[in-house]
Amino acid sequence: MWPAAIMTVAMQQRGERLGMLTKLLAPFGHDVLAKEKRFHQQRADVDSDWKKYKYLGLSSTTPGAHVLVRQVGERYQFMHTRGVRVGAEDPPEVLPPLRVDEPPSPRCWELTVGHQSPWIHSPHEVSFTAMPSEAMYVRKLEQSFTTGIEAVLDGLTAPLGVVHLVDPGEARQHIDRWVPSLEKELAALEPAIQRFVQDDELHQQLQSQGGVIELPAKVVYTVKPPNQGALETEASMNAPSMSRQERETHLYRRKSRIVACGNMTEPSSWELYAAGATSEVLRIIIAETSFRAWALGVLDIVAAFLGTPMPPPDQFPPVIVRPPGVLKLRGLAAPRELWLLRRALYGLALPEAEQCDGNVWMLQKVDEQNPEVKGYILVYVDDILLAMPLALMRAVASKLQDTWNTSPLCVASKETPVKFLGLDVVAVDGGFFVTQETYVDELARIHNPHPPAVTPLTREECSFELISSDVPPTPELTLECQQRAGELLWLSQRSRPDIAFTSALVSSLSTRAPARAIRVAQRALRYVVSTRSSGILFVSHSEDSLDVYTDASFAPEGTKSHTGYAVFYRNVPVLWRSARQGLITLSTAESEHIALQEGAVAGFSVRALIQSLLLPVSTPVLHCDSTAALAIQAVAAVARVT
Repeated sequence: MWPAAIMTVAMQQRGERLGMLTKLLAPFGHDVLAKEKRFHQQRADVDSDWKKYKYLGLSSTTPGAHVLVRQVGERYQFMHTRGVRVGAEDPPEVLPPLRVDEPPSPRCWELTVGHQSPWIHSPHEVSFTAMPSEAMYVRKLEQSFTTGIEAVLDGLTAPLGVVHLVDPGEARQHIDRWVPSLEKELAALEPAIQRFVQDDELHQQLQSQGGVIELPAKVVYTVKPPNQGALETEASMNAPSMSRQERETHLYRRKSRIVACGNMTEPSSWELYAAGATSEVLRIIIAETSFRAWALGVLDIVAAFLGTPMPPPDQFPPVIVRPPGVLKLRGLAAPRELWLLRRALYGLALPEAEQCDGNVWMLQKVDEQNPEVKGYILVYVDDILLAMPLALMRAVASKLQDTWNTSPLCVASKETPVKFLGLDVVAVDGGFFVTQETYVDELARIHNPHPPAVTPLTREECSFELISSDVPPTPELTLECQQRAGELLWLSQRSRPDIAFTSALVSSLSTRAPARAIRVAQRALRYVVSTRSSGILFVSHSEDSLDVYTDASFAPEGTKSHTGYAVFYRNVPVLWRSARQGLITLSTAESEHIALQEGAVAGFSVRALIQSLLLPVSTPVLHCDSTAALAIQAVAAVARVT
């Protein structure tokens, strides 16, 4: 232990003399805590508990780790680990006892000690029975609202591009503007409810049966882009001269959704997840659509959830809903009116019924021996994308409209883009061009990114490790950083692979160095806004090629290297990734070889996905610029053969 003692004391003294921070967590011989993990044979899982150690210093074999020692009987047990707690008291394994006094209809709550955040809306009285730490907090939050929505709508000069969630208090201040949307929602809701008056014969009969669920309802106010069919006439409209009614037709539309407060029912094990088509499948189908010179069109089912009948009484009890107060205020519901649900209502958790989980449907001729795929239908909740020849598309859309109440079919053209999965798809010569301009414009309105940037990141702030200028995280900074990380991920995973590395960096730093991550995200947004029209061009030429391009950035300081790969189908990117490697590599060749392996796995995964769509695809071809990695792979291949 003498060499470790000398190195630790020398490092500590050097830091004190030069006024520099060291990576030492404690002085030599200080009591610390580390968690041991052992495999439990009977339960087949891992046990872990905290043990007391003596701190020796930094590890010379494991980058970023520390050396600890403790005496076990007559021998010494050494440990190299990154998980060290300074102090000799066992840390708490669980939160202290909490007490929350909830009102009858809770919306959100906040549990804090010695801290009150201005961005939390908490209508509850919250207290602790024990307060061991001033830094501990537990929070549950609602989705944030767009403030000043009326000013945003009045300032529109082009159709709205994204959906805004409106604060109910702000909506009540301009309730006259929301009445038409409330009336429209109530008209769509009529087939799903049976109106009756409180304490009447029906109400007493239902209560006598027992087990009846009574829930309040509320209104969710949103402002959405206009129907895609309305965009065709936008070019001939002059936004400043429009009346308010014309603006609500051609520039935006108000939506008032009446939902049941299903969170107030008893917890259940029912599946509440609604699956949908992924962006990778969408990109593959757009590439195929370009190759076959098909058309792309979209439509959505109106009030799709309201078409679901309620389960039989032996499977689910009757549900009574109290109408929102705003309906009674505007005379759209009687003062003591109640609703008995005949069909499902938004927000209500129902048991699983017979359903089909298919999100991708293929059109084939059933009388052919080897039927060829004639088109694809992608489903995302109630949005439908059609990829097929135009004549077939109109026939399929007509059949869908005969079955459900849908919006008009909108076909992608050079003048009229269509929206699906957050992407703006416009037709170009020989294919399609995919961007997220409308989403970028909304981010620019929120964050005001100036001046423009020519690169998404600077070299000085691209480290995944903590640097001396990083400030400690706070709840406010962490929350803002997580929002910024989500915004960049939404862009990088759909149409902007050029910011994939930056979004990975922001996500990694969001809880460790959120202040620097916010600066990085702001610069990335300045770059994205200055290149807002950039996107992916889907013009397919190759028959069935599948190419995988890999690269790696070696971390010589001993931390994890970085992998990047992109998978191209028919010369169009359909999948990409930028992330840190799971292992610490010792050379550039090794990091490049790991990237090559990860790219191969991704390539064969995409190949299986393409084959499931009944599309022709060749064996993936790997492309790597590292001769050393290729040599390692060649030696491994020879070893397997021999």
